[in-house]
Amino acid sequence: MKIRLIIYLLLVTLLASCSDEEMKKINTFGDIETAPDITIENMSSVYKYANKEKAFIKAPLAEYFFKDQSNPKMEFPKGLDVVFFNDSIKPISTIHCRHAVYFEKKLLWKLSGDVVVHNPQGSILRTQELYYDEKQQTIYSIKFVEVKDKKGNIIRGKGGFTSNINFTEYEFKNVDGIIYTFKKVEQTK
Repeated sequence: MKIRLIIYLLLVTLLASCSDEEMKKINTFGDIETAPDITIENMSSVYKYANKEKAFIKAPLAEYFFKDQSNPKMEFPKGLDVVFFNDSIKPISTIHCRHAVYFEKKLLWKLSGDVVVHNPQGSILRTQELYYDEKQQTIYSIKFVEVKDKKGNIIRGKGGFTSNINFTEYEFKNVDGIIYTFKKVEQTK
């Protein structure tokens, strides 16, 4: 992964330029075992696949933990915003959350705290916890989920839901909701 190589090079460059006195100051900020290996403020990144932009990720703070090689992860403790693009590089959907963790070996994202997803059809999903499994190409939650479409219809999955990656086909668990139907009214003169 290119970003991992860049992060490693940045870390090596920064550490090589620190004197012993500066390293002592750095170590006073916290426990070196639990501190992130790399911290990035005001991070923005473009994810490309097949030489095409697919997503733009922006976060006020990103922390990368790779000391534990069995479970390397990137954490976004102040939230994350993602914009997904189609092949024409036109924005099609967005995600916002207050906290996120990416588990590198599992290829799994965990988003939490006021998660909001907008899909290409204009539907809005709201939940407190959402997972994205890169291997299975699915989005899911076991927490309460509410989806409101552009017509005002609301579907709630009290036991969560599962969706495809584009958030266009989904299955709810323990469902309730409000579906509006409209009759065509003919006027008489």
